[in-house]
Amino acid sequence: MLLTLSVNFQVISAYQIMFSWPSIKSQFELWRLLTPFCYAGPFDFSTLISCYMLVQFSKQYESGGPFNTGAGGGTADYVFCWLLGAGAMLLTWPVLVGFFHIPPVFCRNMIYYVLYIWSKRNPTAQANIWGFPIQGMYLPFAYLAMTVFIGGSYMDMIHGIIVGHLYHFLVD
Repeated sequence: MLLTLSVNFQVISAYQIMFSWPSIKSQFELWRLLTPFCYAGPFDFSTLISCYMLVQFSKQYESGGPFNTGAGGGTADYVFCWLLGAGAMLLTWPVLVGFFHIPPVFCRNMIYYVLYIWSKRNPTAQANIWGFPIQGMYLPFAYLAMTVFIGGSYMDMIHGIIVGHLYHFLVD
């Protein structure tokens, strides 16, 4: 939240937090490996919903089931999942940006990454979107369809779902 507030109140520039491999390589700006995952976006309703989704599904991922990917389960497993997803997003972004327009800020990507993994681990869980009940396994695709329907940007969502599917395939 601190980074999002800093950019929105123009304390720092949004360019300073974006993923930029030339800046990392030539100017040794290592913070650019972490900050793209911490900026949630401009102040608007979708940013508020995105932050809420990240907190809720992260909490449910940590407290859910006996899943242990070698990190000990619970919070350690969530951190392992997050680091693996962050690494995969940083590695796949340069390839995908050539085909699709994906901004070099990965907070929404990470939200849909966590949501997709949660939906794969809880396929029969009941969730709802704006009061409409939906099974957990369809939740990421329902959000994607809703975003496409209202004309929003969806390529970052697809990137998160692809990386989430990669994690699900490799770990589960």
